[in-house]
Amino acid sequence: MTDQAEHPAPAQRGLFYARWAFAPLTTWRARRILARRPSLDPDMAWTLARLERHPEEIGIAARRHGREQLTVAWEEHRRADGGEGDSCYPS
Repeated sequence: MTDQAEHPAPAQRGLFYARWAFAPLTTWRARRILARRPSLDPDMAWTLARLERHPEEIGIAARRHGREQLTVAWEEHRRADGGEGDSCYPS
């Protein structure tokens, strides 16, 4: 894993711990995504993990990251998973 994911910057620690407390499965999934793609931004990895479980939140994610950037990241994520996904969540 990336050092950034394991030891977030002081400004990001609050967000990191809040996400872990309120969405532990999403955070765990984001860490798995980062393990496979260490060059990915940890915030984007968390967003991708969140969208696997809650696709209805695409509008929120698109406003946060930009629709084009999110689309590219999602397509790369699905390709890395072989199109089937490596989800910890039931279908």
